[in-house]
Amino acid sequence: MVIENRNIKIEFLNCEKIEFGKIFIKNLYDKFNKERENLLKKLQIEECRKISVLLFDNKNKFINAIEEYYPSKDDIPFYCKGTIHKGIIYFLANNNIETDSYRYEIEMRKIIHEFIHILYNEYIAENHERITWLDEGVAINLSKEKRKI
Repeated sequence: MVIENRNIKIEFLNCEKIEFGKIFIKNLYDKFNKERENLLKKLQIEECRKISVLLFDNKNKFINAIEEYYPSKDDIPFYCKGTIHKGIIYFLANNNIETDSYRYEIEMRKIIHEFIHILYNEYIAENHERITWLDEGVAINLSKEKRKI
């Protein structure tokens, strides 16, 4: 399943729950297009290249897709649901949540969070020098994620 325009390409790879995948990909497409302009304006970024998002709904397939970017599988945190590599977002979508729930909204915001990491790394950080606490703080704040402590 693929959906795209000049700003984003979203692909659901090996989707196990086809109906969930169709709805998720469309909702993400709508949310991304809505949030993108606001984020670019807030960060004073004139224009941004096209972003690719690869979605998975199977943890093993997600891990297999990202493991080549880590020294070993053991270096991938157990809680990892999303990552970026070379400007591509990899995300493990939870296919067991209701589409009209708060948890579903948070799934969408986590992908926006990864997009903000791309913006930070490509347009804000000098020479791609990442200040982790600043990068994470900006991503959490601008993606409007709510976290329980």
